Amino acid sequence: MHKSCKDVPAKHRLLAFVRDVLEGGEHSDKVVWFNRDRSEFQFTDPHVFAGVYGRWINNPRLKFDDMCRSLREYTKKGIVEKVLGVESTWRFIEERKATTDAQDAAAEKLAELWKIVTAKQSF
Repeated sequence: MHKSCKDVPAKHRLLAFVRDVLEGGEHSDKVVWFNRDRSEFQFTDPHVFAGVYGRWINNPRLKFDDMCRSLREYTKKGIVEKVLGVESTWRFIEERKATTDAQDAAAEKLAELWKIVTAKQSF
C-alpha cells in the first residue's frame, strides 16, 4: 500500500487507494470485489471508507458525498462507471477493456487454430 498520498498524483489518489485496499490493504473489509472478472468493486461501508480515505489524504472531514464527486469525475473521464441498480458499486473501465481485448485476441487465435485443425482433417 502507498505509505503516503504524496506518492500518487492528486488526480488518481482515490483510485490508487481503492486498488491498494482491494489487493489486500488494511481496510479490505470496507471495499471488496463485487465481480472481479468484470472489474467491479463495492463499498461495503461507504461512509467509513470515505473517512479512512480522508485520513489517508490528510482530510479527516472528507464525506462520502465528496468522495462520490471524485468518482463522478472519473466516470466523465471514462476511467470508472457506476454499476446500475447496485448500491455503492463501480467498475474499472480500463481493466475491463484490457480483459475484453485479451479475451478477443485469445478467441481469434483459437478460431485460427481450429481452421488449421479442421483443414488438416479434410485431407
